[in-house]
Amino acid sequence: MPIVTSTIKGQIVIPVAIRARFKIKKGTQVNVYDDGNRIIVEPIADDPIEKGRGMLKTRGKILRALVEDRKKEAAALSHRLNAVVVTGDPEFKKLEDEYSIQWLNTKSS
Repeated sequence: MPIVTSTIKGQIVIPVAIRARFKIKKGTQVNVYDDGNRIIVEPIADDPIEKGRGMLKTRGKILRALVEDRKKEAAALSHRLNAVVVTGDPEFKKLEDEYSIQWLNTKSS
């Protein structure tokens, strides 16, 4: 069991073998808490959603396609229910011929 020394600020260096085993690198967050007569340092698991952000490199194409699909779904649902889509989103302009759309006044006074 390695022995480490704390600095005047209370900082310690976690030995490299332990850092490697627990995948602790620069910026890794840890929980530090008192467990009676021990101090526990516990790495916080990476958020898989945040970690995967940007890995597809689509520059927003997938999000734009999803939003477009949701708009079409909303318009189709309103048509099926014989309802009116109420929106201020100019993207609905292209659906205006197919569906009943009521436009919100989005201009600021």
